[in-house]
Amino acid sequence: MSYKGFGAKPNKIKKVSKRQLQEWCNRANKGDIMSLNNINNYYKNVYNKYSQMEGSTMIHEMDYKPMNCCLCGKHMEFIHDTHNPEPLTPRCWAKEAQEKNLPHRCCGECNAKLVLPARLSSKEFVPLVSSKN
Repeated sequence: MSYKGFGAKPNKIKKVSKRQLQEWCNRANKGDIMSLNNINNYYKNVYNKYSQMEGSTMIHEMDYKPMNCCLCGKHMEFIHDTHNPEPLTPRCWAKEAQEKNLPHRCCGECNAKLVLPARLSSKEFVPLVSSKN
């Protein structure tokens, strides 16, 4: 992994085992807020780390400028609140939206209620994981 040279140099992410993640998930499903926070923080750190990689389409949360959802107008304060609304709008990655000042990002609610159903009903939809062995 190479550092792009802008923004803060990424910190090393503490390795978390699959077993630890599963334990956090089990506890979070039972209502343990600390485990839910651990999961959220772990994945935010992973996303931020990968945003620094060469060719990444992601943006570090510290480089994000808040924007409004292109579908409902809701203010999206954090990068982790935004999603690619394709096929309802042109495809738009977070980094591309930021660098080119594109309005095509949607909130989590619109992603769940509008975008994902549109993708699943699309004839062009191809699952990333095949059910065949």
